Amino acid sequence: MIILVFRARSQATKAYEKLKMHGLTALISTPSGLTNGCSLSVKIDENLLNLALALIKSERLNTFVGAYYLGENGEIAGKIRLPY
Repeated sequence: MIILVFRARSQATKAYEKLKMHGLTALISTPSGLTNGCSLSVKIDENLLNLALALIKSERLNTFVGAYYLGENGEIAGKIRLPY
């Protein structure tokens, strides 16, 4: 699983609303190890990453912090290098 982290709660919610019609997604509490985001993150299946990045760009969600792999226990397993 992957989480998308935003600095603004409103943009995390907007991304979630746009992505939920495309598959597995959830709005979750941002893991405590990520202090540069707001309290909510969007959890998505890995196959939605490209769609999510396109949505972030097209919707101009400029508070997007980054995408992270989420481990089985809910811990951050690593940051994903993005093409931009």
